[in-house]
Amino acid sequence: MPSFRGIVRELDFIASRDWCQVTLDGDAGELVATTEDVRVQGLLQVALATGAAAEVEFARGAPNLLTRVRVGRAPTASRAVPGADEDPAAPGPGDEDRATEREHAIAAQRTNYGGSPDAPEPPLDLTGERTRGVVPALALDPGALRRFVEACRAAGVTYGLGKKISPHGAAPGTGFAKVDCSGFIREAVWRATAPHHDFPDGSVVQRETVQEKGYRHGTPADGLLRDGAVRIAFLRPQDVASGIGHVVLIHDARTFESHGGTGPDSRAWTNTGWQAKTLMYVLTPAA
Repeated sequence: MPSFRGIVRELDFIASRDWCQVTLDGDAGELVATTEDVRVQGLLQVALATGAAAEVEFARGAPNLLTRVRVGRAPTASRAVPGADEDPAAPGPGDEDRATEREHAIAAQRTNYGGSPDAPEPPLDLTGERTRGVVPALALDPGALRRFVEACRAAGVTYGLGKKISPHGAAPGTGFAKVDCSGFIREAVWRATAPHHDFPDGSVVQRETVQEKGYRHGTPADGLLRDGAVRIAFLRPQDVASGIGHVVLIHDARTFESHGGTGPDSRAWTNTGWQAKTLMYVLTPAA
């Protein structure tokens, strides 16, 4: 099967975003091809946003059909641009263990809807709290969140689609080597609360729980505030090409998260790119 290596120049979604057409520029000239694989689309978006070279395999035809894509390491200057990636939970090279499309779908399902064996089931009825007008608050320690990110980075923990941390308190590097966005947030909340709070798993389930419990809703611009509050922001699966949602904690305009191509990280909240599309809630109010 022929292959091509180049830089993504254009990425156009067709009809209802089921298909996309990519134009790559390389030493061998230009390649125009299409794909309906959401994972391939997500990787192409990462390549477009970061300027990283993409190596693709394709079946010749009218049109050419992409069958596989690998995205290389992005140039340092491009990767350093905050908010440049538009699909932060999409797996980068080496971010998932899969041999089939089904295995990818299962891993994406775990990231969106949970897969930790000891995760609590979301409450079935939260209307009582909302009816009483109680605005909940969760006392999160930003210092503990920061230390958790630093420990993960020092141990070389990376992003892993569908990967979770079990049991709570497992040591980074030895107890776990990869973690997805929702698994990281679940563990971060547990470590940053006293007594420990058992947060649900799966970014969609986490968002629904936070929303239904009645935590104060805000806007993405609130993430720019340096008021000491700890916020949580959700990027819905339907708002990204990969269909994989994302979740981050935010304190004083810095995130705590695990994202594709990197893993556990803390980066600037800029309210641009994917960040501007998120749903924002306050977990720990400003003092």
